[in-house]
Amino acid sequence: MADFGTAILAAGVTLTASYVSGFIAEEYRRHLDARSVAAALGGELQGHISAIPTLRDSFAAILNTASANNRKTVLRNSGPVNSPLFEASVTKLGMLGPDLARDVAIVYEKIRAFRLGLSVIARDMDEMSIEEYSGHLGYIVKMLGAQEASGADLVERLYAFSKKRFYLSPCRVLSSCAPTP
Repeated sequence: MADFGTAILAAGVTLTASYVSGFIAEEYRRHLDARSVAAALGGELQGHISAIPTLRDSFAAILNTASANNRKTVLRNSGPVNSPLFEASVTKLGMLGPDLARDVAIVYEKIRAFRLGLSVIARDMDEMSIEEYSGHLGYIVKMLGAQEASGADLVERLYAFSKKRFYLSPCRVLSSCAPTP
């Protein structure tokens, strides 16, 4: 009878260990995925941000030319431009936590607005008055200046998130802690 009890105990311990190790392994995979998403988005945003000084100066020069000479510089519509890493990672933003996911979405929406603003100028510049043209360009220059600092801060936060160490609390493993409000 002692052998039967030992076998049942061994089976129970094996099942529990299997469950806990499977749970920990899945949590670790999610942690690695979240770190990778954060690093990839940080890299893509850093690439966008590195172009801001050149873009801002170029558009400011175009704006100055328009204001000084009362003429418009032709802007070509380059067609749709995308952010492939963001688009591929949209479904995984939740792994970054609510604050970081929100801020990533805000910055990428502002990038989309910038691209849309440029496409409107390129598409409609022939019908725009010089004042409308200058107004749109002025808005784009202002938008670029505002986004440089906030985008750089977000890149730093994404990189910091991508370096987070794996930690799994006992409450999470045992699911015995009351949920926080």
